[in-house]
Amino acid sequence: TVLHYVENDELLAEDQLVLCDMGASKNFYNSDITRTFPKSGKFSDRQKLLYNIVLEAMDAVYAMIKPGVTFKELNDAVISTYAIRLKDIGLINDRSEVSNYYYHGVSHFLGMDVHDVGKIENMVLVAGNIITVEPGLYIEAESIGIRIEDDVLVTEDGYRNLSECIVKSTSEIEGLMSNG
Repeated sequence: TVLHYVENDELLAEDQLVLCDMGASKNFYNSDITRTFPKSGKFSDRQKLLYNIVLEAMDAVYAMIKPGVTFKELNDAVISTYAIRLKDIGLINDRSEVSNYYYHGVSHFLGMDVHDVGKIENMVLVAGNIITVEPGLYIEAESIGIRIEDDVLVTEDGYRNLSECIVKSTSEIEGLMSNG
């Protein structure tokens, strides 16, 4: 349930989710991908429900990506999705409570640094930008942390998902894990 766990000194329980934030670099350019999967190979019903809510938030962001959209608008799509869905499942009562479970932005620039930095909230996307899409959901009381992150190229009329070949649906993940 933390954004970046660096100690790496605890054993995982069989029913825990594993969140892997990883990447590679080539010719000085970087990738930044996150996937979350169940240690047991099978999501519990609760984990699957929450994971699919994160995927819904991701889809809401994808529906908006194009030149002219701001990072704030992308982030608002996540917050709006969570406000509805987390209320539906009884986790929150009000939109203001989303920040208890989602406390980072949905995107950042990606390039020669894994987190190309700056004040990006009001920056407008332009064709040629490479950004991440990484909604997360963290429920400390349940020891659940879920983040799904892709790398995306903004195109003239939308986007191209540069990491689309990496499985991310619960059925794909469970299938991959059951095949060893």
